[in-house]
Amino acid sequence: MSSESSICRIDWRPSRLLCACLSCLGILGAVSVWLSAMPMVAKLPLACAALAHGGWLARREFTRLPFSLEWPCSGDGIVLSRPDRAQALAEVCLSVRGPLASLRARDPEGRVFRAFWSPDTLSPSDRRLLRMASGDSHVDSGPALATMQG
Repeated sequence: MSSESSICRIDWRPSRLLCACLSCLGILGAVSVWLSAMPMVAKLPLACAALAHGGWLARREFTRLPFSLEWPCSGDGIVLSRPDRAQALAEVCLSVRGPLASLRARDPEGRVFRAFWSPDTLSPSDRRLLRMASGDSHVDSGPALATMQG
């Protein structure tokens, strides 16, 4: 078996779906402030602030640099590969709930690293690869579904 086939490589890129949702939340926040019973003197600045903050969050998310995670199938650790550097991650916790996946880990400096994949950035086959590479001990699949007996 070659070493190339024993590494699960998952790419991350900014989610257009998440950016659109953040923009919509800013717009909805501005509309809800505008339709509230607040005095006009408070409505305008708060509505503008909600709109600006939603746009800022969407832009910040969209301009994040893509990276890739290299996860050895042996489960020895994850390597975070960015265009300028690569670093090992520790204390990895993967959570997969339906089409969404999130990863939390610590970098060598002790800072928390988080990554989130939505359906537009992680295909079902890549999600399956991520689950298989992480092993069952690291994956949180959420609460089990209850079944009803007739």
